[in-house]
Amino acid sequence: MHTFHRQGRRFLALGSVALLTLAACGGSDSSADTTAASVEPTATTSTAGSGDLVIGSVLYGVDGYQTQHGKAIEAYGQEIGVEVRNCNSENDVTKQQQCVQDFITAGVDGIILQPFEPAVGGTLVKESQDAGIPIITWAIGPVEDVPAVWIELSEYDQAKEAGMAAAIWVRENFDAAPLIVDLGIPNNTNCANRGTGFIDGAMEADPEAKVVAQPNGGGQRQVSADEMATVIDSGVVFNIVTGCNGESTLGALQSLRAAGRGKATNKVPETEYLFSVDGTTAEVEELLDPTSPLMATLSLTPYDNVRVLLDTMLKRVNGEIDDTYVGEVRDVLLPPDCAAVSEILQVQYDTTLDCS
Repeated sequence: MHTFHRQGRRFLALGSVALLTLAACGGSDSSADTTAASVEPTATTSTAGSGDLVIGSVLYGVDGYQTQHGKAIEAYGQEIGVEVRNCNSENDVTKQQQCVQDFITAGVDGIILQPFEPAVGGTLVKESQDAGIPIITWAIGPVEDVPAVWIELSEYDQAKEAGMAAAIWVRENFDAAPLIVDLGIPNNTNCANRGTGFIDGAMEADPEAKVVAQPNGGGQRQVSADEMATVIDSGVVFNIVTGCNGESTLGALQSLRAAGRGKATNKVPETEYLFSVDGTTAEVEELLDPTSPLMATLSLTPYDNVRVLLDTMLKRVNGEIDDTYVGEVRDVLLPPDCAAVSEILQVQYDTTLDCS
């Protein structure tokens, strides 16, 4: 039995570790395991630290990763004496624009932005720079038409490895060509890197692999569940399902189970192999559940990411780098081992697992 401990809450995973074969490794609705509300930049409840510098942090959405990212960047800001104010876009471009405009009005010393897409991000970057406020972007981009510090979330190679493993597993266990449903988000470079890497890996491992559906899951659980239900109802044949983030894949799994699919026996999927990206508690529960077809997870690293982002922001504010600077952050492949997963999540998500 695996028990998840997180901030005084307990999350019970089903079953034991069992054999997680070929686990190659990692925008939400209210079904996410944690929820972050939008916070106005002037709200004192969202601040951390007591230094002279004030940095505005624009979160993308309310999924498990973004929630932990917001907490982690405030905590790290407090640790180094910088006040960090979070404002959550709540998966809405209009709210993201408002977050940036509110930070500009508040006169913060710098803004950290994960834009919805490069074109929109370019407009927001220009607004900030015109106001004399340094801004850095990360994960989605680089932004269009204007130079800005860019921190790339490098995931293609790991996603490709996961795609190869998925295709090999399907060929060996289902004796069939890998047929992929990919729940992405159009114009989202982050999703493109993940999805393209996974698909390229599958096709390299098995030339007969192909994508049979690429619905827009919006990075949200219920939207992805609805899109997956439409794919199922269409009658299209598939045996691999993946999504841009954990909420996308978990939403798909919700609809698969409603249709009598989404099952595994001793970690051997019965009808489809699932791959997710984020590494939140809900995904890890599925990864370690022998009855779940989620076979691999690429985990984001909020603890590491916020340090790179905030340290880079301070360098930009202090003039140590200019807007041509490019850096990167990386994910971590969760191994099919409860103890190893627990060690990673302890650092990145403040979550521990009782693997006894």
